[in-house]
Amino acid sequence: MNPKYAVFIWGSYALTALVLVWNAFAPRLRRNDLKRLLSAGAESDSEEQ
Repeated sequence: MNPKYAVFIWGSYALTALVLVWNAFAPRLRRNDLKRLLSAGAESDSEEQ
C-alpha cells in the first residue's frame, strides 16, 4: 500500500471526527451565547425602568 494513501485515509478520518465533534458542541456554545445575550438585555431593560 502506498504510504501517501494511508495518510490521506487517516487524515480524512481525523477531519470527519473534528467535524462531528464541532457539530456536537457548536449548538451548545451558541445557545449559551444567546442566553448570555438575552440575560444582559433583560438586565439593561430592568435598569432603564
